[in-house]
Amino acid sequence: MRVLFLFLGLALGIAAGFLRQAIPWVIALLIACVIFLLSLKKKEAAWYGISLLLGVGIGLLGRIPHAEGTIEYEGIVIRRSENYVILWRPFFMVYCPCKDNSFQIGDVLSVQGRLRELSFTTYESRFDFGAFLESNGVRYGFDYPRLEATFSFPLRLRALEKQFLDNFSEETSSLLRSLLFSNQDDSETISAMREMNLLFLWSSSGLLAGRILDGIQAILRKACDTDKKADSWFLVVLVCFLPLGLRKVGVTRVLLVRVFRYLNNHTKLFPRKLISIEILCLSGLIILLVSPYQVFQKGFLLGFGISLAFSLFGKVFERIENKKARRIASFGLVQAIVLPLAMNETGRLHLLTPVFSVLTAPLAIGFAVLGMVAFLIMPMVPFMNGIGAILSSLLQKLAEVDLSISLPPWSDVFVFLYYVVLVVALIAFESGIPSLRRIPPAVLITGYLISLFPIPPLFSQEVTFINVGQGDAILVRDRSTAVLIDTGGTTQFDLATETLIPYLRKNRIYHLDCVIASHHDYDHIGAYESLAAHFDVRAFVDEKGQFPLTIGGLRFENLNTFEADEENEASLVLKLDFMGQRWMFTGDAPEGIERQILASGADVDCDVLKVGHHGSNTSSCMPWLVACSPSVAIISVGANNHYGHPDEEVVERLVSLGIEIRRTDQEGTIRYAKVTAPWV
Repeated sequence: MRVLFLFLGLALGIAAGFLRQAIPWVIALLIACVIFLLSLKKKEAAWYGISLLLGVGIGLLGRIPHAEGTIEYEGIVIRRSENYVILWRPFFMVYCPCKDNSFQIGDVLSVQGRLRELSFTTYESRFDFGAFLESNGVRYGFDYPRLEATFSFPLRLRALEKQFLDNFSEETSSLLRSLLFSNQDDSETISAMREMNLLFLWSSSGLLAGRILDGIQAILRKACDTDKKADSWFLVVLVCFLPLGLRKVGVTRVLLVRVFRYLNNHTKLFPRKLISIEILCLSGLIILLVSPYQVFQKGFLLGFGISLAFSLFGKVFERIENKKARRIASFGLVQAIVLPLAMNETGRLHLLTPVFSVLTAPLAIGFAVLGMVAFLIMPMVPFMNGIGAILSSLLQKLAEVDLSISLPPWSDVFVFLYYVVLVVALIAFESGIPSLRRIPPAVLITGYLISLFPIPPLFSQEVTFINVGQGDAILVRDRSTAVLIDTGGTTQFDLATETLIPYLRKNRIYHLDCVIASHHDYDHIGAYESLAAHFDVRAFVDEKGQFPLTIGGLRFENLNTFEADEENEASLVLKLDFMGQRWMFTGDAPEGIERQILASGADVDCDVLKVGHHGSNTSSCMPWLVACSPSVAIISVGANNHYGHPDEEVVERLVSLGIEIRRTDQEGTIRYAKVTAPWV
């Protein structure tokens, strides 16, 4: 079992060394301590400690800062898309934007350009590309780099892939692209798979590749007179699969495990015969030593998690005498392991995912096997188009049976507790302790169901500056009363359904008593129409004459009562006394309005100031800031925006006055909250 502790120590060490967020780091530390106790019992603590320290060292290397500025760099392409490549050289990976590139994995590129620490515009509840890159160990990138290939990998897989896919109909090509080459598009079929939580399982974990290879190996063993001859031919098949294994860590794991099985069974490479869990962990060690940051990838966690679960708790299923019941139990365990990751990926729990998986898996596996044969030997276009049409039609028909529930994403802590309970349940089944089988799962399920009800909001108040990129969206909630000042707006995607509504539901807010529009610029109220169509919005306010405005226990006062010649001059300037603090929400009101408010003698003193016009130099004049005298200034702004917000002059004014600056482009969503009894 030594290799098991070496693998776990290296994985946890890399995570502990590289992670910067407190909660995931504490979770990794807790797991490391538990495994250390187990290693003591198995007398493998020394080996576990060495691998743990090695992993911490590797993780810390990824956090070493690099000098920014114009440099020359040469590295190997280890990941690519249509719009960027990631280059690797020992201990330093970089991101290079390059649209419509023809590079591929294995090419060596020379780069000239300005290196900087990466920063991307992020949105609350949406995919964070910067965090994705960082989880791959990439913290630096080039601005407008000049790239030149100094070595081109001889086998141009991208060109072969494109040439192959161009033979087929759109729906067949889409399926082949996803199942064989791990590239998903937005076709109806792929969207149907995503909605049923099938795409995540098939494309990320390597399960589909494993079943395909198991089927091929079974056919070869029936066709050959000896297992050794069959396995030798199977090794050739693995070599053919190798180009696909470079795309996804799940497939890489499957290939490595089968190569080591062959070496274990038919060579004397190892001093003794390895058991299955040792082969699995040896494969994991190689993956982590070659590409350490795979430890943060869902495909890595999912694939090795499922495999380790079956290796460690296989006896639980061996006790089930009925073959069909054993398969059902095994399938149930896979679904249980996948559940948190798949649900957080889609934000939906589809009640029929297990049933749909059983119904479609045989056809999907058969289609993928034939697709592999078609790619390696001959396209078989009419035949593949026919099967692709059947599979596509089946998936779209099943997706029409929509028994899915939109649920808030699980927190890191709850996911951790879920897997703890799952392990405890497996131990209980293995050891035969009935109470452990029932009590922990019951407590976890009950706790989660209770958490779905809007109970916490009844005991709290908050003011939250939601990260909507270059725009404003401010949630003010007094227990069950919720008001949204502005909604933000972007033409790139539906901000309401992809950012605002997920955030509100995650925080157990199921209606808005009012939406207040500070003014009608798109970056302030552009998402309102979609928000009102998809969420319970009970009132809308956008006129000065509607103030002062009282909603529940909240009383908003508008200080901008002056005539306006343009939209920003009409922006509301709202004052609110709430949670023992004075808040000022200025919208995009310009300097002229600020000076008119001061001249009117209005009381503008506040504790927290939402800086006007995203920190533009058209707002936040020095007399205004002095009169407001806030302790904190909030700037709602998108990273690297083309307006240049916030303006350096405005930032200097705030700094000179000793005002703390908080920015959504740097922190993400900024939340002030207070726990309070509902009767107070």
